[in-house]
Amino acid sequence: SLKMRLMGSLGGLHAVQSCEMGSGGEAVLRKGSEHNDPIRRHGYKSNHHGGLLGGITTGSPLVFRVGFKPTSTITSSQSSIQKDFEEIDYQLTKGRHDPCLGVRAGVTLESRMAIEVMDAVLAHQSGRVDPDAFGLFDQKRPS
Repeated sequence: SLKMRLMGSLGGLHAVQSCEMGSGGEAVLRKGSEHNDPIRRHGYKSNHHGGLLGGITTGSPLVFRVGFKPTSTITSSQSSIQKDFEEIDYQLTKGRHDPCLGVRAGVTLESRMAIEVMDAVLAHQSGRVDPDAFGLFDQKRPS
């Protein structure tokens, strides 16, 4: 399903800790009557479903929220172990070697969603190709 592909694609990115669609975690706090998305003549009254129902797009905007873990490189003292499993305390004195995710997160997430949606469109279209339209089988096959 497209839902599974999008959740896996976004959730598989570096430092992503959570991924929710539509109203996400808030949905468990609502009654079915509150979370329902009544269909209207030109779409849905609301978009609690995030643009996907049953793994299929509804025509409503795709709505996802992604949470990133905080950068683990900090200047405060931290506990760790050495190769011989000896427990140590250390403090980073200079340099930060974690990437700054905030600057490129939006572009990366939008790009991943666009790639997955387009991949699904192409996969759907490939099942509809008529081989005769390309003349692929016009020639006789050798016996």
